[in-house]
Amino acid sequence: MFHCFSLIAQVVAAPPSGSPVTLAVAVFAAVLALALPVRYAIVPLAVSMCAYPSELLIPPAQLQMTAARVVGLVLLLRCLSTASIRSHFKWNWADTAASAYFLLLMAAQCYTTTPIGNAINNRMGFFLSALVPYWCVRFLVTDRPRFYVVLKTFLWTALPLALLGVVQMMTSLDPYTDLLRDSEHWQQVQKMMYMQRLFLGGSFFRATGPFEQCIMY
Repeated sequence: MFHCFSLIAQVVAAPPSGSPVTLAVAVFAAVLALALPVRYAIVPLAVSMCAYPSELLIPPAQLQMTAARVVGLVLLLRCLSTASIRSHFKWNWADTAASAYFLLLMAAQCYTTTPIGNAINNRMGFFLSALVPYWCVRFLVTDRPRFYVVLKTFLWTALPLALLGVVQMMTSLDPYTDLLRDSEHWQQVQKMMYMQRLFLGGSFFRATGPFEQCIMY
């Protein structure tokens, strides 16, 4: 309990940090997630996960909330609070596996990490980044047309990112550079922008910004 109050005090007392652009993106996408028809409600979450750098946090940065995490939480609240969405959800073995996986990860983290607060904080980040989008998909993608909407969203978002990623790979120029300066990891990101790796017989620049997270997805 004391640890929780201490964390809240640090957040309140800390000076404003993070990117105001990130806050604007999170609010705009969250409003879309609430306002769009149910069939397309997943689109703002998918776009923010793909196209906006996960290194950028909304103020205050101590909360470790990315734009995609905010949108995911808002969308999940919509799913839980809307009876018509809840009525289409049926628990199955995949949900059991996902829940068991998270609980086992949490138990392992608590066992290997001395401060329990650090373990919980680490797993909450995983929950917000992975399980919240999973539950949003489980609630919203209930038929083939909605599944096609998700696929089209990821593909059409990934296409320009792929082209921009090739440009960065060849030239080190990243259109997200000005935004990434607001990241608390800017020093590390800046170093990565000038690092090169051997690929297909040549040296190319490493991916940064959303290009890196798209590779992970």
